[in-house]
Formats: sequence, structure tokens, C-alpha cells
Amino acid sequence: GELLYFLHADTFPPKGFDRQVIAKAQLGHAGCFRLKFDHPNHLLLMLAPLVTQIHSNWFRGGDQSLFIRKEQFEALHGFNEAYLVYEDVEFIERIYQQYDFEIINDYVTTSARKFEQIGTLRLYFYFLIIHIKYRQGVGPVALWEYYKWKIAQTKPEKQFHLSN
Repeated sequence: GELLYFLHADTFPPKGFDRQVIAKAQLGHAGCFRLKFDHPNHLLLMLAPLVTQIHSNWFRGGDQSLFIRKEQFEALHGFNEAYLVYEDVEFIERIYQQYDFEIINDYVTTSARKFEQIGTLRLYFYFLIIHIKYRQGVGPVALWEYYKWKIAQTKPEKQFHLSN
């Protein structure tokens, strides 16, 4: 099709999302929805709907879903497949540089499961570290290793180095 919509498997779009996405895409926008959690059992999870309305790529991620016109996706050469994690944020950053990015004032609902498993503060901290590492130029291999070590909670296959 002419319009692409990316949605995590544990995220549910709002009723009528297709009409909202089509309307924004017809204006040439790429974008996402705001975010809320299915079990907001922590203050930080309760704040997600407020934070995700802020128009900054610091507050974007795949859990908010993503829509983009196919021609825009192709002009940006799609997702960088070197990233096994954080590919959505890296791609959204490129969208922000080239196109109007629209945050639709409606909510996708995503699972709080991983926050419940790991702990909300701990998981937000790990995601913050990944974000900072990315901003410092740490490459996709090192981000993946850190994610596996801290979030997927599997032992890294090799020594973790910031230079990867």
C-alpha cells in the first residue's frame, strides 16, 4: 500500500485509528499516537500519556506505533537493519529531520508486562541508559548487548564495550 503502519505485538491501537492515520498521512505527515499502559500501576507509567504528547524525539518509541507514507519510508531507506533494538527510535530521528511528525491526540495501549517483570524504575533507568548511549554515538551492537544483558536478562555473549 501507499501507507505503512508499524505496531508492536503487545500494543493495541485505538478504535478508528485507521481513519486518523490516513487523515494525517494525506497531509504528508508521518507520526504516532500518544501512549498509555494497560496496567499503570506506577506513577511513571501513569505519566506516560502526558509525556508522550511532548513533541521531541526524546519521547518517541515503537510502543507508540508509527505511520509513514511508503514513499517517505523508501526515501529514508527504511529501518537500519544493523539495529536489533532501538531501530524504531533511530528511524524516527531520521523522520524528524526530513518530514513533519505528527503526534495524534489519541492513545495506543501497550503492555506494562516488562515493567512489572523488571521493575518500573529499573526498566526506565535501563532505557534511559540506552538512549544516552545512542546519543553518545554507541553503535547498534553495543546497544543490543546492553539490552540483552539488562532488559532481556541474558548473559552477554562477549565482554561489553562502549566502542561497539
